[in-house]
Amino acid sequence: MSQGYRNARKGFFTDLLVDTTPIGAIVPNLKTGQNSFDNTYVRAGASDYPALSELQGDAYLNGDDPAYSHDGYLYCDGSVHNISDYPALFEVIGNDYGGRSSSGIDVVNGGGGYTSPPVVDIDPPGAGGQTYNLNGTDYPIMGSLYVPPDLTTVDVVVVFHGTLGPTGTIADAAEYQRNLWLNSIVIKDKIIFSVAYPQDHITNQRQYGLPNVGAETATFLMGDNLPYCQAAVEWAKTDLIPYLATRNITKTLGDVYLFGHSQGGKIVTKLNTVLSGIAGVIANAPGPIQFDQTCAPGSTNAGSLSCTKVANIHGASAGDGSQPYQSIGLESYTVGHSAPLLFLQALDDDAGDGNQYQWMLDYYNDLTAAGVNCTLYQLAQGGHAAYETDPNAHVQIRNFVNSTTLPTGQPFFGSLAPSIGTGTGVQAQAVARIDIQTNEVIAVDVVVAGSGYDYLNPPNVTFSGGGGSNASAVVRINKFDGSIEGINRFNVLENWGDPYLGTFAVPDTKARKIVGNSPVYGNNSPNIGNSTLGVGTTGGAWYFDKQQQDDYFSLGRITTTGYDQVVETTAVDIIGSQTVTITMRESKLPGAPQHTHTVFHSIPGTSEYISEASGDRYLQDYREGNGRLTRWYPTTGQVFTHKHGLLRQPNTDNTVATYDVLDYLGGAGGNGTIKNPGAAETDQFYLASGEQGAGTYEFQTYIPNPISLIFTGASVIGGRTINTGGTPIYDFSDEWTYTSPGGPYTINLGNLSGGAPDNLIIEAIGGGGSGAAGTAAGNDGTNTIVKVGDGSKIWLTAGGGKGGGATNGQNGGSGGDGGSVNNAGSESFSGTAGQQGFPGTPGVAYNGWPKIDYPNNPNGGGLGGGQTIYTPYGDATSGINVLVGGQSGTYTQTLSSDGSFNLNSVGNPISATFSLWGGKGGNARGGYTGALGGYVVLQVSSSQLNQVKSYSWSVQLGPKAAGRNGGNAPHAGDGGYGGEGYQDADGGGGGASSILKRGSLIVAGAGGGGGAGATGYDGGAGVNGSGPPVGLQATTSALGPGAGGTGGHYGCIGGGGGGGGAGVARNGLTFGGQGNGGASGGPGGAPGGDGGHQGGGAGLSGVSSYRSDIFSSGSLGTAPSKHPGATISIDYNDDYWTPGGGGGGTGGWYRNSKSWGVLDSPASIQVWVGQGGAGASMGGSTSGSTSGGGNGYVRIGLGKIVGYEGGFTSTTTGDVIAEASVDANTWDLNIYGNGDGTGTAGNFKLPNNQTPQVYVVGDGTGASVTASLAGNRVSSLTLGSGGAGFTEVPYIYVMNGSGSVAVGAATLDPTTGSIATLQMIPGSSQVYTNYLKFGGTGNASNPTRFAITIPVDTENANYFSIKCCRGNGVNGGNVPEEVLRAYYRLEGTTTWVLLDTIVNPNAVRNDPIIGNVPPVNQTWDGTAGNTKWYTYSVALPPQAKSAATQFKVEQPRAVSSAANDNAEDTDHYGIAEFIIWNEKVTELVFVPSPGAISKPAIDSLSYTIQGETGPGITYSSGLAASDATLTLKSTTKIEPQGVIDPDFHIPMIHPYRLCKYLIKAF
Repeated sequence: MSQGYRNARKGFFTDLLVDTTPIGAIVPNLKTGQNSFDNTYVRAGASDYPALSELQGDAYLNGDDPAYSHDGYLYCDGSVHNISDYPALFEVIGNDYGGRSSSGIDVVNGGGGYTSPPVVDIDPPGAGGQTYNLNGTDYPIMGSLYVPPDLTTVDVVVVFHGTLGPTGTIADAAEYQRNLWLNSIVIKDKIIFSVAYPQDHITNQRQYGLPNVGAETATFLMGDNLPYCQAAVEWAKTDLIPYLATRNITKTLGDVYLFGHSQGGKIVTKLNTVLSGIAGVIANAPGPIQFDQTCAPGSTNAGSLSCTKVANIHGASAGDGSQPYQSIGLESYTVGHSAPLLFLQALDDDAGDGNQYQWMLDYYNDLTAAGVNCTLYQLAQGGHAAYETDPNAHVQIRNFVNSTTLPTGQPFFGSLAPSIGTGTGVQAQAVARIDIQTNEVIAVDVVVAGSGYDYLNPPNVTFSGGGGSNASAVVRINKFDGSIEGINRFNVLENWGDPYLGTFAVPDTKARKIVGNSPVYGNNSPNIGNSTLGVGTTGGAWYFDKQQQDDYFSLGRITTTGYDQVVETTAVDIIGSQTVTITMRESKLPGAPQHTHTVFHSIPGTSEYISEASGDRYLQDYREGNGRLTRWYPTTGQVFTHKHGLLRQPNTDNTVATYDVLDYLGGAGGNGTIKNPGAAETDQFYLASGEQGAGTYEFQTYIPNPISLIFTGASVIGGRTINTGGTPIYDFSDEWTYTSPGGPYTINLGNLSGGAPDNLIIEAIGGGGSGAAGTAAGNDGTNTIVKVGDGSKIWLTAGGGKGGGATNGQNGGSGGDGGSVNNAGSESFSGTAGQQGFPGTPGVAYNGWPKIDYPNNPNGGGLGGGQTIYTPYGDATSGINVLVGGQSGTYTQTLSSDGSFNLNSVGNPISATFSLWGGKGGNARGGYTGALGGYVVLQVSSSQLNQVKSYSWSVQLGPKAAGRNGGNAPHAGDGGYGGEGYQDADGGGGGASSILKRGSLIVAGAGGGGGAGATGYDGGAGVNGSGPPVGLQATTSALGPGAGGTGGHYGCIGGGGGGGGAGVARNGLTFGGQGNGGASGGPGGAPGGDGGHQGGGAGLSGVSSYRSDIFSSGSLGTAPSKHPGATISIDYNDDYWTPGGGGGGTGGWYRNSKSWGVLDSPASIQVWVGQGGAGASMGGSTSGSTSGGGNGYVRIGLGKIVGYEGGFTSTTTGDVIAEASVDANTWDLNIYGNGDGTGTAGNFKLPNNQTPQVYVVGDGTGASVTASLAGNRVSSLTLGSGGAGFTEVPYIYVMNGSGSVAVGAATLDPTTGSIATLQMIPGSSQVYTNYLKFGGTGNASNPTRFAITIPVDTENANYFSIKCCRGNGVNGGNVPEEVLRAYYRLEGTTTWVLLDTIVNPNAVRNDPIIGNVPPVNQTWDGTAGNTKWYTYSVALPPQAKSAATQFKVEQPRAVSSAANDNAEDTDHYGIAEFIIWNEKVTELVFVPSPGAISKPAIDSLSYTIQGETGPGITYSSGLAASDATLTLKSTTKIEPQGVIDPDFHIPMIHPYRLCKYLIKAF
């Protein structure tokens, strides 16, 4: 389109009316020869820019401003401008070309007489700092404020940020949270006070320099910041409003809410137990909830500063809930909460090593069980800070704090920094500059910006020294961190309006030209920076930089010579392959096959049709004839040929052969007849005799499945002597039995009959624990103790079983632990811990099982640990459910004014009845009365009873009529106005209707009474108010109130009609009538009769209705009073069965013997017998108690086992272990079930959800596979990346962790060389139930331990592995000092051959599959309760391959002495599985094809002959080669590449007189 020019000078394109040039763009204004303003005019006068009037003159020759007629531009002459005049241009170029922006301290008065720069003194940060005194200590108040405009009464939300990361300050975190609430959650109608509070793990400088906090203070621990946070909330409640008043902001405080994220969420949840006056608390992902687990060994946070500081003072966390770790966390804060709680938690939160979601769920369940008013809103995703971005979370937050409006005025933003009086904040420092001509202070440079200043009360600045006086300055403070804030291009617009912004300069291009618009060496003029032309385009540069110069220059080509002088020899291997194909030649048959002829005594005929029809060319028709027999010869013939098919291996079925079908023409030859001639040749088959035996042998390469040997509950070690079913026979010299609790009982060993015994036999069991009765915990059994002599050798404690745990809220009681066993003596004497009791079944409601739903005992008590081998001694008893009575009653409340029913004291409703009635109609002349309002009685539906307490129920009551005036309701159901009558003969008004609301939903309404008709002055009688037009209405539609109709108007001297009563009904239910009756109210009464002399008609009462989806039935009657009202009556029954109490644990027990010779001839034995725990009972209005646990038992025998009574003795045959050390009767290896993974006794815990790692081994790279677990075994293998470069199927090794070896089968994509599919063989991975423990009673003279496997096939094996754990002192086992070595023994030999060390506890070992294995430590080997298992491997040499190879795993140990710790049951290992991995094999495999033989498979055979030799080479050429001599040639030369390194930039600006440049400024 045609455009005019916007400027007087038409010098460039942007002079057009539409100027899209961006701020900061530099454009040329070229000089023309004639007829232009720059030749003819200059700016008129010296008025401020802009001034568009001109005078005669030449702008260039006279030096006038060429920009004066170009609106929005400045002349690029290097001049200095005020930032306040052109802030947008300053945002672009800053002070790049000169000028001086404000440093934050601006000189107001330069003073005078300064001969040297004066000293600048700045007040320290201290004035205006807010504090709050809590329990005698002043705490600083810190953070960011937002105060909304417009609103007078305003709520406040106190916000607490989370734990800080490696950067940023607590002031940054507080500001971030404040802005998040304003801009993302969009809450702008509340005061947002985002608190900055100190933390234990960051430096003081990141928290205002506060003393005695942070990383520098060893005693300031996680959780010690709670008083700072409590003080901030109390300040917001009491001092915030007065503080705002000092800022001339008048507000009235409404409700106070708390919000916290992460650590802040933990803080606000804790504060809810100590503060009052809080309307609600919101916590997103509060934590750490379980600080003991966060700091437990093995956790990723165990080494954090927060955990380390606590551990340095209180010891490391064991992850068992010990103090102070539990109280630092959140899990114990379950009671005393005053305000409702809203928790937000993302399902994918990875905090707490991925445990945050479960910890949150457990804590929430604990709160609800304790009756705390709390809600858990779960977010599908978003991680730890999901609330920041999840819109559903924003809705939940806004609803919780009742945020509904968006103010429109100017809000107040503020920051609170601590005062210097508390030792906080950083004092600012600055230096002055003076003008040596005028001796004035001209500027102040800030050296240290400081922190902690109040931006509304900036510090004073004074100048001293320098010989002058009277200089003064003002300070600008950053409102977020309290530092001195200078002006820069990033904050200029935020501070625009400040009178001291400073100055800046535009570029100086006088007598210079900016060159071109296109690339250097391009087709157009050069433009450094290669910016493109276009309206609004910016970019380019004024010089040609060094890096760009590299792209345009090179050094040329460098050549090299002397190649033929390089000669070397190298060894040569024959590689590659040749494929040889073998076929059979077609050969003649040497003669006819053996056969016979049948001779017919007849004359052959000449017809051929019989032979043609039958297929037998020798079959003829014959004529009868007599005569001698004539010899016959064929007259024609054809040579038959054949050949044989080729097989790689003889067929075992000699009935199989290819064949021709009958062919009377002959000459078919070959291997036989094609079965499917229409198929492709590669898919064709010959017909063959035989069925399943027909087929061919073909080579197939595959990886055989590994051999896995795991232990079951029935597994035994082979070669051991056992007695089955027999009872030991003791040859006792003396025997003592004790069953009565108490002691000590003393056995005097001074006079034993028969001399010294051979063995001491001890049987002992502790008292059993009793089960819990509901909330009454069971009682512990006491210990049984046997002390031999002084106890130095044997001092046994068979612990009493623990009582079952009491119920807690809805949760059943925990099972009591079994009694422990402990020997304080030096001799080994193994015992067995008691069986743990079973937990009780949880309830279905907050306190158990409501009796109204469960009239009979749920029988959910946890079973006791069971009977012991000494039953009833040491037995535990079961827990029970207890019936708690006395909890039923009836609750009634009547309301006579608007309000809500208070149901807080109501229990489980059995029935609920609401009664509601409306106001009475008004009376009229003649003594006629208005009708009473409707009286509605409603029964709540049984399906709604469980929701009665969860809703707020309220009423709005409709008043009675007042004379002619209808009742005035607080809703739309007003009574109708009485009709006007003659003089005082007005009709009575209608009564207002009453409504019942559930929440905001109207669920029922009672109509108001109709007004009476008045008696006229002619004697016409009036009439009483009437009932409603219809009966009680039941509906599922929405209900609403409606006003009654107006009574009819009188005629002449008649009476007015009564006003209609207001009603409540569904939409559309109306009733017309005289005098404007209608809506859901009753119609008004008619006026007087003909001529208007009669009395007024009656007003009808309003309609009454209820929601039939909430109430099961209702009735309508007459109100009991003229005044409205409402009543609720609820029958409830809170009797309940408690959840099941936990079962008790059985006593720990001993049944063992010891050689008398090692006991140093003790003089006596002391015995204490434990007592069973007493039964439990809740008492009060309850029924049910538990039985006491069984008492302890001790039996002491001195003698020998001489045999067994009954049973039989045999030698075991192992299913995994063929034999093991030490001998048939003394065992230092044994098979055990799952342990708890604690202590040092070899009580290992089998892998518990320890995810295995998958190793993909082959000639490609980049493939990845992950294993998934279900039920502690591998359930699936998932291909992550298929990798690349694979030429053959790789090995899939599933190593370490839970579940026996999983077998994965991969297939390749031959095109891409990647893994195409991966499938796990279903059921290949099994759950471990038992393991082999290295440790037990050993042979003192030969303590080396070993285990030998059953023979396994290793003909194709390449690795031998064990799934093993190592004791580390806490994971269930003692730390071993000795390695485990692996040996093999071939079938038929007795020699063990060492393979390698397979496990090394002392040094790093490079495992051939899983890589580097560290020495024993907790990270690798597991923490208490979490034993870690790994798959350790050794490679198998070719010599180890046989059909029946045995493996031995040996732990070489020295004889126990003072120089080692090789006691019998120490130095523990556990083995859960033995694995023999197979390598790839290529085998001839019979491929059956019943009734047919593959044509391509037998017509020819191909063999690949390889140049290499060695394992894995099936057919080798056997060739060898001598060394080769190599001489380099110059065919492909080595060419070095030269590199240019430019020294400096090339400027592209040069003098140019006839061009002026303008810069877009506004």
